[in-house]
Amino acid sequence: MKGYMALSKRATRRSSPLMRPSGFSRKKWRSFLLRRRCFLMKFPKEINAYCPHCRKHTRMKVKIASKGKARTTAIGNRKHERSLLGHGGKRAGEKSVKKQGKRQKLMLTCPECKKKTPRVLRGRTKKKVEIQR
Repeated sequence: MKGYMALSKRATRRSSPLMRPSGFSRKKWRSFLLRRRCFLMKFPKEINAYCPHCRKHTRMKVKIASKGKARTTAIGNRKHERSLLGHGGKRAGEKSVKKQGKRQKLMLTCPECKKKTPRVLRGRTKKKVEIQR
């Protein structure tokens, strides 16, 4: 009975997508997960990462990068507005098709030099990235 239970536990353990298959070493499996990253949507508040400015590994704060305000006086905007003037027909607007997922960008802030470095998560994500509290 004891052997049967151990077998059934092992079978359920391996069925989970995050469990390491028998062919992978721990190091290989970790690097595989980090490369894949498309199902790890909860990200820690702080991570240990390399700072190219200090040239050392530090515990960095993680923040999700967001799009800033659009500049109204940018040359593209002015060109578009100018083309709408007069009797010259219509101009194509913005595309209404949205992508299913996007490559999320995180900003890592170094506590020592206060510099920010971007990190883009590989692969398209289906959900938004959220930072664990």
